[in-house]
Amino acid sequence: MKTAIDWISQWEKWNVRSVGIKRGNTFFEIYPWVKVKLLHKWIMNTENHQVRGGKLLWNQVQSLFFGWTALFKRYDYWIISNYLERVYKEGKWWDKLFDPITDQLGQSKTCFIELQFFVKYRRRDVYSQNIISKAWWMLPEEFISGILRLFPKKIDGQEYLSRMMKDLNVEVNVESIVTKNYAQYVWMKFLLRILRPPKVVFLSVSYSNFGYIRAFKESGIRVVEVQHGLIGSSHFSYTYNADFDNIQFPDDFLVFGNNDVQSLKRMRFPVTNIFPIGKSVILPLYNRVGAITGRVKSVSVALQDGEFSFQLLRFVICCASTWGKSIRWVIQNRRMSRSEIERAMQFPENVIWSETDMYECIVNCDAHLTIYSTTSIEALSIGRVVLLYNYDQLSDYHLGKSLMGQKGVYFVNESEDLRLVLQQLNDIDKEELAISNQNNIAFDYHDHLKKYLNEYLEIDQ
Repeated sequence: MKTAIDWISQWEKWNVRSVGIKRGNTFFEIYPWVKVKLLHKWIMNTENHQVRGGKLLWNQVQSLFFGWTALFKRYDYWIISNYLERVYKEGKWWDKLFDPITDQLGQSKTCFIELQFFVKYRRRDVYSQNIISKAWWMLPEEFISGILRLFPKKIDGQEYLSRMMKDLNVEVNVESIVTKNYAQYVWMKFLLRILRPPKVVFLSVSYSNFGYIRAFKESGIRVVEVQHGLIGSSHFSYTYNADFDNIQFPDDFLVFGNNDVQSLKRMRFPVTNIFPIGKSVILPLYNRVGAITGRVKSVSVALQDGEFSFQLLRFVICCASTWGKSIRWVIQNRRMSRSEIERAMQFPENVIWSETDMYECIVNCDAHLTIYSTTSIEALSIGRVVLLYNYDQLSDYHLGKSLMGQKGVYFVNESEDLRLVLQQLNDIDKEELAISNQNNIAFDYHDHLKKYLNEYLEIDQ
């Protein structure tokens, strides 16, 4: 069976750079916009994690007043982030990707534009000083998209998109994808005319922000992506076989480690500069992790999205209700609601929900289990053994090149495989695990960050 990477290789032998829309004398390459949504739907059976509709609209309207006073200030730096990056630290919800950066840039000079869907934080509980809801951008974009849909424009190369959907036997709403990204561009061009433009924009998930990025770069604003999750060698959103115009891609990419640098180069992601800097959360957590002596008493479990979460939970329930009755299995949810999961399955008493964030859960347990979550490489650097349930060979596909054969990492296909692994685990040396993982997550995060800001952005520390 073909993988997403196989399909990309096939499609980009065609003239997909010709797939686009013209607005005046400007041509927008839209193949990257559609490719991401099409392959996501093929794999996850949905174009988006959050279904658009009245509930989503009302959710965004309700968030308009979150930090709204920050609208009236001027900033040198903008951060485009979302609630998923926040962890609880010293009494505040702290953005693990961007707050370390804003501490260096100066909190007063920096504004967060934060997407909020599933979790609502009270403003006084958030560490970041200047923060507004992304609803101030999304609602105008919805209005602009509605107008654009009334006057649809011709899409050049539409036949290639039709062939792609036929290949996968999956359809996506191309018009909706095009209007969304183009509305991002139109709205941001307008904002940059009425506001003082920032010097630099930092963001995560560049493939959700094509329109913004193009507007920023046309205005001479540097765009820096900060790695939010696993890239590996099989992330279809970052994989290209053809050479695309980098006007809608970031200038710089701050990644976890050297393996990501090499992967992005092999994947021909059209970014100019790639810098391995590590992760801000790792060292403090590593310093708190104790040694594992004797048998494993608890396992943290990081869910994925969609059906993969249910498959992992079925595996956990099988283990917990047979040979693993003396082990505490601690489930850390992601986007799926707890009530939805509990309606679908029943847990034995030793399978419980985590009441902390994922990192606290990893620190407080003896080993970590997932399919291919980014937490796999994080847990290893924190000093925890990593157990990968290789459901449908997905662990191997996403993590094989990064973690296969590495000390403290175990790929398991069946419940019995995991039982045998846990039987032999004892006296784990956390330092050895962390050192073995330094190509995935670089050491000395703060030193790397300061060097980047000073030498490449010319920001004095």
